[in-house]
Amino acid sequence: MYKHCTVVRRLLPAHLLIPALLALSLSACLNSSDTNVARTDTPTTVSPAERPEDVECVGSSVRKQAFFGDLHIHTKLSFDAYFFNSINGPREAYQFAKGENAFLPSGEDPDTPMRQINIGRPLDFAAVTEHAEQLGTFSNICELQGNVPAGTNPACSALGQVIRDNVSVFITGNVPLYLQLVTSAGSRVPSTRTWEEIQAIANAENQPCKFTTFNGYEFSSNKGGQVLHRNVIFEGTKVPADVISSIPPIPTTDNTNDEWGLFDRLKTECLM
Repeated sequence: MYKHCTVVRRLLPAHLLIPALLALSLSACLNSSDTNVARTDTPTTVSPAERPEDVECVGSSVRKQAFFGDLHIHTKLSFDAYFFNSINGPREAYQFAKGENAFLPSGEDPDTPMRQINIGRPLDFAAVTEHAEQLGTFSNICELQGNVPAGTNPACSALGQVIRDNVSVFITGNVPLYLQLVTSAGSRVPSTRTWEEIQAIANAENQPCKFTTFNGYEFSSNKGGQVLHRNVIFEGTKVPADVISSIPPIPTTDNTNDEWGLFDRLKTECLM
């Protein structure tokens, strides 16, 4: 059986890499046996090649501990974020959350590092939640699977400018037909490998008892301008083989709303 699938309602528009701090008391959300989210000390034995599901941390029995983190982060693997900031991927996002320096591009050039930033106080937990739709498609296509630098493909540069000039239509769901065709074509590219890459990075950046990463993604349906964006967060490392995308539409179920279609799929896939 898969670990829990948790859906987080998105209340604010997505931002690029810079996390908004969320003050969460995880003791109210997790069972008492979920003790691997604590910053104090280190576990007795941790193998860097593995990610233990349960780690006993010093102080984990203390109740009502407040932890600070971000459960909504987009990087270059998200369709919209790529054309605004192509220099930061999931690994850079987690390292930034842990207090390391990160580069930001200028407003006019999304592909060139211009200045460094630092969060100041490291977070306790984070989840990179890329859009399930076109997951990793444009970063892989525009950079030929990492073989050419970002910004060197003229077709991608032109598309990026169009998207930056018309970002509001993606938020409202009123996307012009030609952009629908482009993004729909991107949605046909398999996302399994990118999803596995995201998981591998999350597991590698996880530091038991110090910094906790969560596997997750964002289901982003804009059908009819509803903006049904939902973050799906997994408690452990046993997750479905692929993300659930709203493109192509989720097969018809008893629930016609895209959000409830997502819940139907998760109910099936998380309880396999």
